[in-house]
Amino acid sequence: MSNFSQGGAGVNVWNIHPRDRDLDLPEAILTPRAPVTSSSLPIELAALLPTSGFDDAWLSKVPAGACAGLFLGNPLRQDTRTFKLLRDASIAWIANLPSVSQHDTDFIENLAEVGMGPEQELDRLARYQGEGFKCIASVSSAKDAYYAHNLGLKTICVLPQVRAYEGGFPSELVRNRAVSEVKDAIGDADATLLSIVTRAEAGARSVWPPQVSAVLERP
Repeated sequence: MSNFSQGGAGVNVWNIHPRDRDLDLPEAILTPRAPVTSSSLPIELAALLPTSGFDDAWLSKVPAGACAGLFLGNPLRQDTRTFKLLRDASIAWIANLPSVSQHDTDFIENLAEVGMGPEQELDRLARYQGEGFKCIASVSSAKDAYYAHNLGLKTICVLPQVRAYEGGFPSELVRNRAVSEVKDAIGDADATLLSIVTRAEAGARSVWPPQVSAVLERP
């Protein structure tokens, strides 16, 4: 499977590297680039800025074979309109990337109280799947992975939470532990797991968590 070298102006490309070329996965996830970021702000956290992901005009830049990363925690999103934009652009795959599940626990609880927590986001993603789109569920905890899997979302990408970035990009140990917790939560159920990796790690399968079927390379 080839990968996208670039996504055009204003778009980030998260290439997907599968263990098995026959896996049913897109080649990459594309997300809108935050308009203003600090060089010290990790891309995963920049994507959570409130100024990012609210304008869907960028969907026209998503090529065939790629997945659109949508901020489904956006309470202003008009799903019917988004369905049409995705279909008009012939986009078959979507992911909830960025995800509110990346926030710290206290903030997530606050979001859940106003109907904007991870479960509501995953409910929304399942609705997109019900509309015929293939979905990648982005989660940051075993609890959210279990909830996603019970909704019928069988392709799951494990993302580090905000707190994991306190000392820079989360270590291999931290990320692998998160994958193990997710795998334990869903058991031996039929699922395709992905983990996030650096560019150097993408080409070194020996460091991939053994539970994953593919990895997501950060831009």
